[in-house]
Amino acid sequence: MFVLLLMCGCECSAQGQASSTNPVCGLTADGSNKVPSDWDTFTAPAKGGSYTDATFGCQVTRLTDGSTDFGATQYAVANYYATVDAMSADDGLIQVQRDNGSNYIIQNPYVTGQNGTAVPSGSMPGMNSGYIMWDRSNGSLFYYTTGTSLMSGTVTGRPSCLTTFNCTVTTAVVHTFSEYAGGAVSLMSETTMSVDGCHVVVEGQTAVGSSPINVFTWNICDSTKSTPYTTSCNGNVTSAADSCLHKMQIAGDNNIFMLLETSNSEVLWNGTSTV
Repeated sequence: MFVLLLMCGCECSAQGQASSTNPVCGLTADGSNKVPSDWDTFTAPAKGGSYTDATFGCQVTRLTDGSTDFGATQYAVANYYATVDAMSADDGLIQVQRDNGSNYIIQNPYVTGQNGTAVPSGSMPGMNSGYIMWDRSNGSLFYYTTGTSLMSGTVTGRPSCLTTFNCTVTTAVVHTFSEYAGGAVSLMSETTMSVDGCHVVVEGQTAVGSSPINVFTWNICDSTKSTPYTTSCNGNVTSAADSCLHKMQIAGDNNIFMLLETSNSEVLWNGTSTV
């Protein structure tokens, strides 16, 4: 298995924000499916190789090869859900995950000039849930949780460590949620940092697996916590998705979208009620 990175078909800035420049490739959306003309005959290039997509005309570069990147052990390798930013704020780093749940960070060759690992999985910090959340402005900074703490991780040694494919991570405590002592906090699957670069959605639990879950936003800019939503079910906050909450996303106004697994219903928590 492998990851293919489809580069933006326009002049783009960090975090995929398109400029006013006309696209250099792609097709105008018309509501129809665009099946590749070579769907049945296409063969992917080797890792590091590129090709031009036959339908959209955009260049695509292969970044990983799960059949060879880890020696004799083969893994399926991919970035996380599309709602989670795969690229760092400067587009130079990309988070990926193996199907055994371990994370590592690779380089974007269009930015760093080379294809390969940036932070190997052995240099990644231990965390409660299975993915990291990139900062909105600092291209080396990400967030994760361990125990009852929201943590930051800074990829250290750039750019020289990129040439040896062995950057390290410097960690720091952003905030410890003492109200969940004995339990844990985590960043739920499918969410990313708010547009304003200050808010992250956090879930907390006083007894992992056997107590209701609190869902709230933490403002890293002024260290404030929103009023939590409390589930009527018991889940496991150390799991990326569990039987109580399946996914969460942050809205443009920093309210929280949630999919409640027990009722299979989507709700918006505005800080006082669900709508």
